[in-house]
Amino acid sequence: MPNHTSPYWPETNPLYIAQTYGDHLTPGFINEGSYTVTLPLNPEKASASTATGLGAIGISVTGVPIFNGQEGQNRPFDLPTATGLDYAGAHNGPGGYHYHLEAADVPENDNKVLSHDDGKLVGIMSDGFLLYGRKEMDGSYPTDLDESGGHSGVTQHSDGVEFYHYHVINEFYINSYILLFGADLQGTPNKIF
Repeated sequence: MPNHTSPYWPETNPLYIAQTYGDHLTPGFINEGSYTVTLPLNPEKASASTATGLGAIGISVTGVPIFNGQEGQNRPFDLPTATGLDYAGAHNGPGGYHYHLEAADVPENDNKVLSHDDGKLVGIMSDGFLLYGRKEMDGSYPTDLDESGGHSGVTQHSDGVEFYHYHVINEFYINSYILLFGADLQGTPNKIF
């Protein structure tokens, strides 16, 4: 269950807020659920990349699934869909409450755990590689990302050792929205169910 406010909570929940970042809501509320994925302790890049499918492609630090840039079979995520997301970049769908986009720029006290134009840990992808925000630990944007937004480097979780990880790619997807992950996985994906 996410630990942040959203208009997708029932109005009786203390984390409920009115929708102010979009112009509509998709049906449904945030509900308790559980996801299972088995990940390698030391993920490795595969000999070939793998396209992400519909549904969960990663799990965020809030426990909420990360989805890709598709809103349905052969249907890319579009502006009308984006305007139904909350400030966290999430909405309800057939897979429950899930993130597609980087969180909106909101006051720090409203957004304690979600990444917005920073280097925070966003989550872990189904291939076992970590996903960080758009920036490096030093506040700069990485300049050596591969086609999936990944590279080898030191992070706040690597004890000074370089390892392969992803970043949210620093480019607008539609209008002012930035997709959390819209590329192929560089490791071997594991099913999230």
